[in-house]
Parts: sequence; structure tokens; C-alpha cells
Amino acid sequence: NYGLGAALRTGELVGLRREDVIDDHRGVLIAVSGEFPRLVPVLADYESACLKLAQRVPAGSLVFRPGRTAMDSAAVSAWGGRLVTETGFTINMSRLRATWLIGHLNRGVPTNAIATIGGYKTFTAFDRYLPWLESAPLESCRDFFRGPKPAHRGGRPSPDLASRDVERSPRDTSEVSE
Repeated sequence: NYGLGAALRTGELVGLRREDVIDDHRGVLIAVSGEFPRLVPVLADYESACLKLAQRVPAGSLVFRPGRTAMDSAAVSAWGGRLVTETGFTINMSRLRATWLIGHLNRGVPTNAIATIGGYKTFTAFDRYLPWLESAPLESCRDFFRGPKPAHRGGRPSPDLASRDVERSPRDTSEVSE
């Protein structure tokens, strides 16, 4: 839930406490501390599960495997490797995080927003996921890369441009009748 819903790294999940799961009027946020501190919005489909997991432990407690005194990322990975879903897949935080990333890239979420929320420091982190990105349709590419439409379009000047005293080349003056 915290991997697909919020793209937490294994080390970030290890230190997650009940108070780090915040429910406000706009949804659920995860307050991530550590090397890449940030607030991460949880995908709507995972909000309820993330809240339930956090609310089942007392205040101040760790959310992942409550009651433990310490656990490192390797122990979490080993624990996840022993879990198998109903479909036969083992749980892997890196793959959950990659699924989150690819899903957002395919939806057209700006890469700077993904980098901020995902705690990525360089765009080279995205390189290995490029083969899984869907091709963007030409029409949406044109809209992104063209930018905003100018107020004036086509070969005809807008009325306020036509009323200005515009200097014309000698070739243009022969075509103008007053």
C-alpha cells in the first residue's frame, strides 16, 4: 500500500510512524523523513488502506511490523520476498515504486512534480523505466510543445495590428491600395 500508493523506498517504510500518515481535507499525505524528506500525496485508491494500517498502531509506533525495536532495509526486503500475493508475485518495494513512477509518467504528470514527490534528485533515475512508457499521441505532444496559442493566428493581422502605421517593404507597397 505504501509502495504503490506513495512510492516509499524500503528505508522510508522502515521508519514510518503513525503520525507520519496525515489525513486532511484533500486526501492522505505521508511525511517522509530521512535522506529525501518530503510530503507525499497517497493515490486515492490506496488512501483507505494506508490510513487503516497507520491507525491500527498506537501513537508514536512504527507502522511497518509494529512492536519491533529495530529493522533495517535488508530485513524489510527479506520479509517482502517471503510474501506472495494471490497472483503469485512476490512483494518488492523497488518494483512497487517503479510501477508508481511509470503510472504517473504515462498519465502525463510533469516530471518535476514526480521528482519532487518521489524524492528523486536526478532525472537519470528515470532512464531505466523509459522502455515501459507508453508512446504519447501526436496531438497531445503538439499541445505540450507548441505552447499557448498566440492572440493572432494566420495570415491576416488582427484589427489592432491593421490600424497601426506599419512600415512595409517596397514590394509590399505595390500590393496595398489606399
